[in-house]
Amino acid sequence: MTEISEYDEGRVVVHPGSDVVGLGGVLDVFNAAGVRARLLALLRSRPLMTLDLDDVTILTAAGVRLLEEVRQAARAAGTELRIVVDEKRPAHHVLRRTGSLDLLDPGADDDLEALDDLPDLTAGDEVPRG
Repeated sequence: MTEISEYDEGRVVVHPGSDVVGLGGVLDVFNAAGVRARLLALLRSRPLMTLDLDDVTILTAAGVRLLEEVRQAARAAGTELRIVVDEKRPAHHVLRRTGSLDLLDPGADDDLEALDDLPDLTAGDEVPRG
């Protein structure tokens, strides 16, 4: 069952049997610490993690910094981290405008195709909680 952890207006969604962890909602100064702690805990238990930003609606400077810190922690832990987002999504726009597209994987478009079978977690969708 999909596990959803909520942090203020942001959320971390763990898809069972998959290396995909989705982020959604708002990633800002008010929830960055909680989201960071959850992602770091997940990194410790996985050799590979794909971080899907498609459902992030607002990404602030604190959210970008969070992604940078998680990327650094993954390297230190020896975990392969892929950060993916469709180029039409708000998070991609923010990463482009802030000069942070280097956080995304060069093969991100290929990784996005693999995410098509996972539930869409946009605001208002009903998702089973576990």
